[in-house]
Parts: sequence; structure tokens; C-alpha cells
Amino acid sequence: MSDEDMGNCPKCRKPFVGAVEVMTTEIEGIATIVLEETTDRNWIQCDTCSLVICKGCCKDAGSGFCNDCLEEKAVPSQSAAAVFNRPIG
Repeated sequence: MSDEDMGNCPKCRKPFVGAVEVMTTEIEGIATIVLEETTDRNWIQCDTCSLVICKGCCKDAGSGFCNDCLEEKAVPSQSAAAVFNRPIG
């Protein structure tokens, strides 16, 4: 999300700040993409529906999913990160 696209949380109307920085590197001959958030980032973009919502309005911001998608998957919020953010392969 670029600075031009930044808006407000659809729930609380708080302005979004911060960014996700994308870096590429090579580890043991394997191309790797690293996503790192700036320290002031106060929002997530849902991995399922792409809704952007502030972290304060999200039940489990660390999961990468908005509240509706967490409820739809019927996953308790404290375990959502463990269920959804598994390594591939």
C-alpha cells in the first residue's frame, strides 16, 4: 500500500500510517522475499479478502486476517497465526 492509497479504518475511521517494505535476498541459492513492516504501521491487509483495517479494530492482528475472515474460518484468534501462517513445503 503506497502513501497515496492510505485511508482510514472502515470501523473506527483512524488514519492508516506506516508501510510494509519488500526486500529480496538469496539464501543458499534460493531467492527469498522478505516483508518487513515499519515500526509505525497501524494496519493489516487481510490475507483472505484484502480488507485493510487498523490493528486496534482487529481481534488478532498477528494472524493476518480480519475479524470476519477469522470468524468465518471458526478459528480461535489466539491460535489463528499458528493455523494460517505455516511454512509451505
